[in-house]
Amino acid sequence: MRLTLQYKIILFITSIIAVVLVGVYLYLNAHLKEHALSRIRANLDKQTAFSQSYINKYYNSKLSIHEYDKVADSIGHDLGLRVTLIDHDGKVLGDSRLDYKELLEVENHLYRPEVQGALKKGVGESRRFSTTVKEDLLYMAKTFGDESDLGIIRLSIPLSEIREVSDSLKRLLTLAFILAFVITIVFSSVASYLIASPIKEMSKVSKDIAGGDFQRKIRITSNDEIGDLAESINFMSKQIRTRFEEETRGKSRLEA
Repeated sequence: MRLTLQYKIILFITSIIAVVLVGVYLYLNAHLKEHALSRIRANLDKQTAFSQSYINKYYNSKLSIHEYDKVADSIGHDLGLRVTLIDHDGKVLGDSRLDYKELLEVENHLYRPEVQGALKKGVGESRRFSTTVKEDLLYMAKTFGDESDLGIIRLSIPLSEIREVSDSLKRLLTLAFILAFVITIVFSSVASYLIASPIKEMSKVSKDIAGGDFQRKIRITSNDEIGDLAESINFMSKQIRTRFEEETRGKSRLEA
């Protein structure tokens, strides 16, 4: 099958763009989940800091577990996240996902990585499976209160939300690249037509000249190499026609 110049140009341009788009897509796709996690981590850190500031204003070591649990429920409701309040010995004082009975039975949280991080550095973070609520969660914990009576406020978000954000970004990215590829095909088709059209005309006129039709001329529409070539063919045609006419007149005189 013979490919015309126009289709060769389209194929060449779309192939290059396709390779570039696939490369960019694979790179971005590989970093989408980490990007989504970074965004969610940053938001979770801000929400934890806000909750820490809020509870510091109303913190009172004499509060009962019922009252702590109400505080955790209130913050959790406002933020749409799981909120846990823990004392410096690891005892869970309140949890927005647990009722009072479950709260009394929950295990000590002192050696949870995020709790240890908060006690040692003021802030702690971990990603793991929660044996309490049976979900994979991202945890962020910070201390509240004073040095003599520290407590820990911990926020957590299901990792399923991170996957949902990542999948949403992936769908958006796929749609954007499909649209970019379609636009590339359209523009490459227009570009190839603009390039190939005058070349097709020159090819046809050249064949006509070779067949003896010296009256044909190429319309020069561009001031570039293609225009120079068209001008050269027109000049060549004119020269051949002039010589042909001179030879014809010379033969006529000889025959006369």
